[in-house]
Amino acid sequence: SCKGLVKGRPQGRLFTDYENSNKDTLMFKSLQVCGTSGSGKTTLVRELINRMDDVHHMGETFQRAKMKKPKICRWYEGTYQDTKIIVLGDYNKTCGGCDTIPSVQIVADMLDHMNSVGVGICVFEGLMLSHMVGTVGAKQLEMGAENHWRAYLDTSLFTCLENVVARRRAAGNLKPLNTANTTADWPRVVNSRRKWEGQGGIAHTIQFDQAWQDFDHLLGALCHE
Repeated sequence: SCKGLVKGRPQGRLFTDYENSNKDTLMFKSLQVCGTSGSGKTTLVRELINRMDDVHHMGETFQRAKMKKPKICRWYEGTYQDTKIIVLGDYNKTCGGCDTIPSVQIVADMLDHMNSVGVGICVFEGLMLSHMVGTVGAKQLEMGAENHWRAYLDTSLFTCLENVVARRRAAGNLKPLNTANTTADWPRVVNSRRKWEGQGGIAHTIQFDQAWQDFDHLLGALCHE
């Protein structure tokens, strides 16, 4: 779980503190972290949350046409090195991030709203989003590739599988791992990077053995881009 959170049930409209901001002084940007299961993307973003100041755990109810009932989508607001940061998803679960948001269209809608009010930098990750360009990628490109980057972890498939096994054991699951899904997803992430760059998207590499340093550098570079 993440530390330093404001207690209480998440509530409130999206980014209400910024609805009346002067958009000319705030340019919205985003950094998406990509990788397959066990690559370290959730661990990396959870570390960012733990390093942020004045962190608030927020939530809003979303309802889309195909949903049987409304869903609460959560995010974190805070600052890191004096920059406003929004992290999408819930990190009080083993698998966090956008995998806790029920629809990729909702992720795209949240990005679109943040862009309309200019709230700072959004950081997000998710397994499904890592091996597709799709709806979210189209929104990122629409908002401008120069301000919406993707960062791909270079974690080897062997290390990913080791990390998934270790995570399962820590949760008390001692059953043998069926490696088929992770093995299939690993090349999908590689192919999604090629597709992203082929459509004009900007992609960076995060080395697994120095993941935080690379991520921190990218976030700083995006802040000053």
